[in-house]
Amino acid sequence: MALQAGNPDAKIEIRLVTNDYPSTSDAVRDVHPRHSAAFLAEFELHPDRSLVEWRATGWKSFVDILHRASGLEELHFEQFLKGFRLLHGSAADFVQLHRLSPDAARLVRQIAGLLPRLIADPRDKDRWTRSELLQELNWRDSTITRHGHRFPVGTYVQRNLETEEGLRESIRNARNGYVSLVGPPGAGKSTLLQTALATESGLLVVRYLAYVPGVGQASGEGKRTTSSTTFQRSLKTAAFLA
Repeated sequence: MALQAGNPDAKIEIRLVTNDYPSTSDAVRDVHPRHSAAFLAEFELHPDRSLVEWRATGWKSFVDILHRASGLEELHFEQFLKGFRLLHGSAADFVQLHRLSPDAARLVRQIAGLLPRLIADPRDKDRWTRSELLQELNWRDSTITRHGHRFPVGTYVQRNLETEEGLRESIRNARNGYVSLVGPPGAGKSTLLQTALATESGLLVVRYLAYVPGVGQASGEGKRTTSSTTFQRSLKTAAFLA
């Protein structure tokens, strides 16, 4: 209830996860079927059923027992019923349910091992940010840029203003497709892109370094090609109309 009060606009769910299976040999009501497996099957089919609606079913006496055992007011108990989920048997196997790869399953196990430690953590935090969680897991943040692929423009580099303006004009006139900048290695394609697009308004510039497969990896920079058909592999800076 405290969690719901602190997050009035959020849907709160309580999940109990067990690899056990509901019993079909117990008796939670007098008429058939009366076992807890039958109750859970109906409970899963009607997750939004109100307390009044539950009391209109054959499970009334069992629901009343649960209500008394909870010690909650009727309104709060109804909220609990609507927010409670019991994952059991095969549904509790997170790895199989979501078809995780072995690597993803390993990461999930790390998260599952961390959560109980965070709950018992002496810092007594109720909320952990994404960066804090990654730090606790000792994981690197995959969204942080590690290599900006920015190419220094030396003081004595001679700019080709005519070509720069031609590139900008081609991008301004393009409404779809690609604008390709091609040339032999060392011609200054990267430098041209660095200087021509740095101050151009209305552009979203995405920088990336791509390699031609099997060529030049040992040198630290992929071999670039002059062919326009392999432009997407070799170009280091791509510009998109905003």
